[in-house]
Amino acid sequence: MVNLKRWRMWPWLWASCAEIEYSATPDSMAAHARDNNDQDIAAILERLKDRDYRDAADVARGFGEVKKRNDT
Repeated sequence: MVNLKRWRMWPWLWASCAEIEYSATPDSMAAHARDNNDQDIAAILERLKDRDYRDAADVARGFGEVKKRNDT
């Protein structure tokens, strides 16, 4: 399990999400991250709600939801 308190990975997250072709599902984004050897980011992307994400800002909101669920 990935420690979601390690939010220092945000620069790498943004770099990874910037290369994704949107709209994208968590599975397709995780596959993209794994293709780029970003296993930690892929593990977090897999925890996003199963829906289409329109852009990197939408993904960031999804990460906020994951973090909130993890903190409670």
